[in-house]
Amino acid sequence: STESMWRWAIDLDPDNANAHGMLSGVCLDDGDDACALEHGAAAVRLGTSELRFHENLAIALVRTGHYDDAEAVARHVLSLTQSPVSWTVWGDADRERGRCEDALARYAIAASRRTSILSKRSAISSPPPGALPRTVDCDPLPTRRSSD
Repeated sequence: STESMWRWAIDLDPDNANAHGMLSGVCLDDGDDACALEHGAAAVRLGTSELRFHENLAIALVRTGHYDDAEAVARHVLSLTQSPVSWTVWGDADRERGRCEDALARYAIAASRRTSILSKRSAISSPPPGALPRTVDCDPLPTRRSSD
């Protein structure tokens, strides 16, 4: 499996930031937030320059209830590039902290960034249906607990 391949790479070289980052993405996809947090943090600690690995960490931080840390990681990525993913993660952190208006504003920025990216690649000039929420439900996002 893909997971076992990245674990094998980490066994060979525990300081392989790329392997940790890739494993964090696999873990997110599998819903194993503890694994994603562990390996996303390792990738960042080891100095990865891959912003998607920073975003994996931010997503795992939101999913595990570390909203301030998730915001800090998202802000770091946004200081380097205007990533729709980081705007969305920051919005999710705001939502979880009950900051509905801030979350909605961040989701709107994320949607506009997606639209900007799409319009550069095609003739699409407006966000796809559902890309820009009209309201933000401030009920907490469902939390997932991973088993060790």
